[in-house]
Amino acid sequence: MHNKKIRNFMSSPVISINKEANINDAGSLMDKNKVGSLLVKEGENYVGIITKTDLIQKVISKNLDHETTQTHAIMTATILTLDHETTIKEAVELMGENKTRHLGVTENNKIVGVLSIKDISEQFANQYLRVFY
Repeated sequence: MHNKKIRNFMSSPVISINKEANINDAGSLMDKNKVGSLLVKEGENYVGIITKTDLIQKVISKNLDHETTQTHAIMTATILTLDHETTIKEAVELMGENKTRHLGVTENNKIVGVLSIKDISEQFANQYLRVFY
C-alpha cells in the first residue's frame, strides 16, 4: 500500500473559492462538499489554501466577522504540492515534516487534486475492512 501513487487517493476535481469570498461562504462550501480544505483562487491561479483548522484558529478563536473577513486574510499562501506519481509513503512523510493535513496534487505542474490525511485514512480503513469482511 505504501508504494501506491497519490493519484489513486486524491480528491478531484479541486474545490476552490475566490480569494475575496467571505469566510461564511468558505465554511458553507466546505460543508456542502464534505471537505476539510479549499484552494483559494485569484483569477485562474491558486494562491493559497484555507482549512477547517484555519477557520477555528484564525476566525472563531479571534472572533473575526464571518461576513466581512475574506478568505485571503486567513489563507496559507504556500500550497505544498506533490506530483501525482508520488507514493503515499512520501506524501505522508511530507505531511508529517510540515505538520499539514492537505497537499495539492499536480500533473504537468498543474494542480489537479487535493490529498488529505482523511483521503489516506479512508483508503487504509477500506482495505483493512476488506481483509476481515
